[in-house]
Amino acid sequence: MINDYLCKKENIHAIIGPCIGVCHFEVGTDVMIEFKNTGLNKCIKKGEKPDKYYIDLKEANKEYLLRAGVSEKNITVSGECTCCDTRKYFSHRACGADTGRMAVIAQLR
Repeated sequence: MINDYLCKKENIHAIIGPCIGVCHFEVGTDVMIEFKNTGLNKCIKKGEKPDKYYIDLKEANKEYLLRAGVSEKNITVSGECTCCDTRKYFSHRACGADTGRMAVIAQLR
């Protein structure tokens, strides 16, 4: 947005919508290492099982926005987990591959 549309960082607002929450996004060591290699250590929580970890995708996306220069006060993060509320959201992790899809509508003004 900054390069292609000449937006000023202070004018960018971002919303991180519902997605699988840290409560359900359990991964193995391989995925954890990928997050660690990008400096997203604070997004990694040790799981109960050996070699299992939980990743906070919302926090990871927020960190990427902060690194890009978006002000923290301009970032809104949904508290909803798609895996926790399958009556409201689709969740591949909770329901398997036979689910619907979600979409985003964004606007430049």
